[in-house]
Order: sequence, then structure tokens, then C-alpha cells
Amino acid sequence: MRQVAWSAYDDASESFFQTYESLRFSTTHRSFLRFLPAQGARCLDVGAGSGRDASALAARGYRVTAVEPSRGLRVLAMAKHRQVNIRWIDDALPNLDKVKILGEAFDFVLLSAVWMHIEPKDRLPSLQTLKQLLDPHGSIALTLRIGDPPANRPMYPINVDEFIAQAASAGLKTVYQSRKSEDSLKRMDVRWIKLVLQPQSVTKRRDNAVSERNLGRNQASSRALKYSVIDNEVKNVAPPQIAPSPAPAKDVRF
Repeated sequence: MRQVAWSAYDDASESFFQTYESLRFSTTHRSFLRFLPAQGARCLDVGAGSGRDASALAARGYRVTAVEPSRGLRVLAMAKHRQVNIRWIDDALPNLDKVKILGEAFDFVLLSAVWMHIEPKDRLPSLQTLKQLLDPHGSIALTLRIGDPPANRPMYPINVDEFIAQAASAGLKTVYQSRKSEDSLKRMDVRWIKLVLQPQSVTKRRDNAVSERNLGRNQASSRALKYSVIDNEVKNVAPPQIAPSPAPAKDVRF
């Protein structure tokens, strides 16, 4: 991501900070809550902005790495959100070199209102970087902006189908896609689509496990039906007819 992409956030950092802090994590990202990992897991917030989401994740007991390339936003965020389980890093996609140096795998990766700033040529490398940093059982949650860019911030159009195809080529499967939703800041010309990605190898294993469970249930149902049919057949067989015993012969006396 080029520096010009976040220079606008440096120029008006206080204004952006107040705007982002006016929203709540649990409302803005309600559809992502069921994908959050167990308490104590590692979370990566790429493009952490005001620190609102990083702080919310930290409050839930996660160890959070917050990445924000805008110095203005980062300074304000660090001053307000002082939890000891948030680590702030000045880094950016597509490489996230400083994050890679940590040598950690993350259970949950969040990119909220970030992808429109990634140049098209950097999008596949960015997805490959995210896949590299993701735990094999982790999830990547993204919000994709649909709408014309403002004049003061560089943004690039997003084609959702193209994004899903690029994610697949990076080894990531889309496991959740929302409908277009209204903008939380009430901008009439902006809509959002939320997506969750997971490593393809894990989703294949989960799909296979589900198939095996369903197969087991079907086989059990078939056996139960078979025995039920046999039982009914036994019940419907007429009992054998037993001939009555002949009457005892009477004594005939002459």
C-alpha cells in the first residue's frame, strides 16, 4: 500500500479518529462475532485506524497486534487504548514485513475498511501475505467498500467475484459472504459487503468430516429402516393354524 494511501489520514487524523471512535465494534462487526477464536488467541488488526476494534478484541481477552501505517492515527490510538495486550506496529500491505519478523501465526485477522486502499496489482500478494500469517485453523474477516471514492482519498474499485477468485488462488476459501449493507456513517452512496476467509485445506477437512457424519447418519437410518421393515413383516405373518385335537374315543360296550 503506497504512502499516499494513508497520507490523507495523517492530514486529518483527529477528524478520522473521532469518526471511527463513534462506532461500536460489536455493532459494526456483528456478523464476524461467531468467527472469533477462543479467549487468549492471537488477533491481527490490519489497518487498525483509531484502535477501536483492536481495543474491543483486547477487552475480550485476545492478544492483539494492531497494524496502522498512518502515524497520526496510530499516535492517537495508542494514547487512548492503553491495554497491555495490544502491540502497535507501523507496517502495511502487501508485505507486512515487520509483522512477519514476529514469527507468529494469528487465529483471527481483521481488515476493516482497508481493501479499497490496496492497489489492484498488490491485492493477490496481500492475500498471500495474509494466508502466510494465518493459523491453519484461523479466519480472515474483511469489509469491502462498494461505492465511488471520495476526492481526497485514493481508493480502487472492488469486484467481489474477482476478490473471491483471487482469494481461492491464494489458498483461501470464502466461508461467509453478507449481502450489501448500509454504511454505518449514513453515506448514501456507500455500501459494504463482509466476507470471511479460511484456509482451503481446513475447510476441505471440515467438509469431509461433515460428509462422513452425514453418511454415518444415513447408514444408521437405513439400518433402522431395514430392521423396522423386517419387524413389521414378522408382525404381519399370520400365526400357523393348529388343527384341533381329535375328540377322545368313547368306550363302546357290547
